[in-house]
Amino acid sequence: MDEAEPAQREALLHSYLVKEVTRILRLEPTHAPDPRQGFIDMGMDSLMAVELRDRLQSDLGLERPLTPAALFNYPTIEGLTRHLAESLTGPRAPCTGPSMAAAHQP
Repeated sequence: MDEAEPAQREALLHSYLVKEVTRILRLEPTHAPDPRQGFIDMGMDSLMAVELRDRLQSDLGLERPLTPAALFNYPTIEGLTRHLAESLTGPRAPCTGPSMAAAHQP
């Protein structure tokens, strides 16, 4: 993921988060969560949030650890994707193309 361009990295992070949230919530892969829905509204409890945070730390090798409140500060897949992308690459330039949500619609 380090070699990817910033926009591509954000798309990869988004896909990774969808997969991990689906796994942690024990959802069927065909019923991926809405990236704009809050983690709590999806049914994620505090233990699941800690599991996701720990998994992100481990898999992404973040330089700065995610705080325990990170998933509450960025309570959606879209919000957490943007936060992680900025943590890995710096602040994002204004988007001039289609949004990530639009790019992932069938």
